[in-house]
Amino acid sequence: MPLAISSSVSALLLALGGCAQQPTFVPPSEEEADADVDADADTDTDTDTDTDTDADRDGDGFTEAEGDCDDDDIAVNPARDEDPDDGKDNDCDGRVDELWAGLTLARQYVWGPSDIVVMDTVSRITGTVTLDDGYAPTFVEPDPDGGWVFIHDPTPVTDPDYEEPLAETAALVAADETGACTVLAEFTPDETEDAYASGLEGLEDRPVVRGLVAWPDGGWLVARRGELDRVDPDGTVTALASWAWDWSDEEQPFELYAVDLAIDMQTREVGIFGFLGGFATWSEDGGFSLRRQADLSDDWKNWDWMLGTAGAALDGGGFYALMTDYQTGDVALYHFEDEDWQEVQAWTESLLQPEQLASNSDDGDFYVTANGGWYETVWLVRPDRGTVDDFYRSDADEGRFFRGVASNY
Repeated sequence: MPLAISSSVSALLLALGGCAQQPTFVPPSEEEADADVDADADTDTDTDTDTDTDADRDGDGFTEAEGDCDDDDIAVNPARDEDPDDGKDNDCDGRVDELWAGLTLARQYVWGPSDIVVMDTVSRITGTVTLDDGYAPTFVEPDPDGGWVFIHDPTPVTDPDYEEPLAETAALVAADETGACTVLAEFTPDETEDAYASGLEGLEDRPVVRGLVAWPDGGWLVARRGELDRVDPDGTVTALASWAWDWSDEEQPFELYAVDLAIDMQTREVGIFGFLGGFATWSEDGGFSLRRQADLSDDWKNWDWMLGTAGAALDGGGFYALMTDYQTGDVALYHFEDEDWQEVQAWTESLLQPEQLASNSDDGDFYVTANGGWYETVWLVRPDRGTVDDFYRSDADEGRFFRGVASNY
């Protein structure tokens, strides 16, 4: 049965129709028609063919400009947790279906070759790979293509009966699953570094290279005292940024003395950590930015900051630094916010010396390599619980000590 319309409504519609003036249709000119054609395939409201980075197309609260790496999928944005079974980069950190799987550690051995150690999520050593003799790993990263890359320290503590280091200067080295090593790039000191090191015993002609991270597009980033470099898989070294690092140079005001690197995989921003709480960031779009400068005035007598030793990042959660006062044994974890370091957790450990820091972005935990004598230790730092526990501790003085640490995903 057709829907009946009341007589009063019908009358109203007729009245409105009778009063309304019908518009006269004027077809557009050919030029106007061409200009009005919306060739969009991008679901926005403009007439270009490019996707707007400031539009939230999938309605998940994030735009491309805010880090949404797939703005057509509501299950993908920087605030989501990773689903390890859906084949997507849910949290936009550049990794697909990742879960924290434990640690990779660089371990130096006093009386023999050094090695790479792999631990699972409950601190069991699941793999130990002995490196070619003469290499001493300091910073280490898993290689996405298999094996590992590490920074070789040209001045290792080794028995003098063993060979001299195979790389006589600091180098980025690749190691395969058998421990065979290949030098990817050596870092020869420039004149400034050479002159600076000439008065330091054991450092002549050997530049300090501290910090190593894997770059999402391939290759690695390394930090020298005053320079950020990218090393491509073929060994090509490209300087990305530089800064004044020599505090004795009166012509160039001191900026930063780099000691470590970290990368926020969600934002691709790189944190450059310096002595005494110095901090800078680098990004492809923004370049180098000095965020906090260490105060070295009055002959350093105003040391109001513990000596920065290591840094890490939580994906999407910013940068963290480990600070240590070696005179008191005070150690603290700091978070960089409001353009300064804010204390997250502090503890005192007079017997062990912290080395390096890694983060577990899945749980918000941190792992610290620490050594006392030749006893090797890994601390588990849980800021949400306010605890510091032994994740791993050796039970004998075996002449080995941990240096670098990296998270496995």
